[in-house]
Amino acid sequence: MQVGPAHSVAKSGRAHSAGATSYAESPQGTPPSDEGLGSEICGIAGRIEHKEENMATDLRVTLEDRPGTLADMGEALGKAGVNIDAMCGFTCGGEGVIHLLVANGVLARRALEEAGIMVSDEREVLLYDAEDRPGMLGEVARRLAKAGVNLDLLYKATQTRLVIGADDLEKARAAL
Repeated sequence: MQVGPAHSVAKSGRAHSAGATSYAESPQGTPPSDEGLGSEICGIAGRIEHKEENMATDLRVTLEDRPGTLADMGEALGKAGVNIDAMCGFTCGGEGVIHLLVANGVLARRALEEAGIMVSDEREVLLYDAEDRPGMLGEVARRLAKAGVNLDLLYKATQTRLVIGADDLEKARAAL
């Protein structure tokens, strides 16, 4: 099985995982090249890197479920120079619930709150580069389940990266 690149964990105000750091300070807010970084993970395509430059933040944003609120959020982040690396969203009970993956959580939170947009959670997540092929999700989820990791968030980012939220990120990282 081919082994590809991956990114480590996203940083938040929560407990920081050993060896993980943030790319929020990079000039473009983007991860550096994968060349020469990380270690191979047998059995699943991917590599977990333990470099500060590969950290990001998942923010959960709550919006009113009406036309224009998503545009307001996007404009606030754009004006602040915050790039959205991944996003997923749904509506529930008259609210829009959005998960955003950003390189600089502090800047994103400030921009959103200044625009009157509620950030309801900020958390550390694991970024994992997965091959784009049938069965990959099952392999990743099974590996995490066998390690006793309970997933509570999963969405796909750009470049086939999976954003993984779990009850134990250290266990999740070790399993991948």
